Amino acid sequence: YLEGSVKGLIAHWKFDGNLVDEISSLALTPINSAIYQDGIFNKGLTTDGNKFIIESSTLRNLVDGNTWTISFWINIAVPETSSTMIYLSRFDSSAAANGLRGGFNVAVMGSSHGTYPGKLRFERLYDSATWSTNYTTFSFNNYLNKWVNCVIVCFATGFSVYMNGSLDSTVTHNSSWVATQRFTGTAYENQIGIGGLFMHSGWGSSTNDGHGDIDDLRFYDRELSAEEVEKLYYAQYIQKGSISGSTDKYIAFKYN
Repeated sequence: YLEGSVKGLIAHWKFDGNLVDEISSLALTPINSAIYQDGIFNKGLTTDGNKFIIESSTLRNLVDGNTWTISFWINIAVPETSSTMIYLSRFDSSAAANGLRGGFNVAVMGSSHGTYPGKLRFERLYDSATWSTNYTTFSFNNYLNKWVNCVIVCFATGFSVYMNGSLDSTVTHNSSWVATQRFTGTAYENQIGIGGLFMHSGWGSSTNDGHGDIDDLRFYDRELSAEEVEKLYYAQYIQKGSISGSTDKYIAFKYN
């Protein structure tokens, strides 16, 4: 590991045959059976209707705060055509009588979406009632059955999205993020969902379930720089068939 890939790393799921975080031994709770497929590094975790819960007040506070980074790899072989595929979420989009709502979700749009086909979407509430809903220029339609690294870096007034080690977009606004409020006092207060739409009332529609495999899920309590994201991607990059005609795996170290 490079120094930048460790500093501030507070949770790291490798999914190498188990659901246990490498940092604090926090185990995910499976809602369905856990299926381990061939991953980007060793094993990966299949979504495709299989969903999982992270229960941690530390990570709950992290994603409700201003400064954090999430990194993960996904491999989508057969995408939904029109439905949104949600991979990470702690999200409530509907306004209650008192207006409380909030949260975030990371999703990939359906391959035939009219405006954003195959694009990664990051959505989060700021300024008490305004949604920051933004889509990558990168499209998974061009990377089916390939592992793709996704990194989202949040700061006080915006975020940056990196795809395969390169900056895709940065979005800024003039006010701070709004913490999720309607989870408070519920059975889901300290939870984050993997593999589908997870709300203050539990799992949402199965039409929004993620598809494919996920691997190497990381949470950082700081902003990773563009250089750190690039180094993280290249220093640990493994891709099947990266050498013509081979089914073996190779590691390409771009940096000493």
